[in-house]
Amino acid sequence: MKKDYFTQLTRAARWLLPPEEAREVLAEYRDILDAAPRDGESLRRDLGGPVEAMRLVSQPKLYHRWLAAFAVMAACLLLPAAAPLPGGWRLWGFFQQFLYRFPVELMLLSAGLGVSLVWFRRREAGKEGPLPRGVTPLLALQLAGMAVAWSVLYLAAVQPQGPMDFLQAHAGLAGHIADILLWMGFLLSLTGLWALVQARLADRRWRAVYALSLTMTALVMAALSVLWDMRLDGSPADSLPYCALLTVLGLAGTGVSLC
Repeated sequence: MKKDYFTQLTRAARWLLPPEEAREVLAEYRDILDAAPRDGESLRRDLGGPVEAMRLVSQPKLYHRWLAAFAVMAACLLLPAAAPLPGGWRLWGFFQQFLYRFPVELMLLSAGLGVSLVWFRRREAGKEGPLPRGVTPLLALQLAGMAVAWSVLYLAAVQPQGPMDFLQAHAGLAGHIADILLWMGFLLSLTGLWALVQARLADRRWRAVYALSLTMTALVMAALSVLWDMRLDGSPADSLPYCALLTVLGLAGTGVSLC
């Protein structure tokens, strides 16, 4: 029970406290627990619950700053990704109309990457040992999602004949492809959100999964715009430089996030 209590205490400390302060507080609690071994019930009675104990030593102002940063990073990821949910597409459309003169996907990508790189900088969050288990397969999953989005872009912009003639003649199929992209973006964004939490609780290098998820989500929304332009006889090839910029910026941010 003592191990379970300390595990819960560790999570609460890392979520509520800045990294350096969390390490110091946990070291003090470890000494207390090692000096006087007790069962879980006694620990909760004497020291309080893990969350309550950490709230007593936390600084509300610093914690609220973390919550604000987390909210911004989560919003940059989920605002486009939540499009397939009830009301999500209407919210995304309103956001695009409100900022119709600006590249919305690029703005969200830049904001999310910027906040994550500044917040989880070297002195604020630890990096211990090898790359955390799970980071590599999740990065591979996000890259697969980006490959799907780029496949749609390739068919729409680079190969105007053949497959695109078929899609133009069957607009319903293009709609199904759009739905697949939307739900893929939403499901993969959940891994990015989970990685964002892990970057706070465990190792800052989890932010790389968040960064790539953010990139994939932005690219999916850009690819969807190409699909709709295609159905409206637009010029899909004009979107390729913008999509390439999203990809390069996101991959660069992911690489920096692994450091």
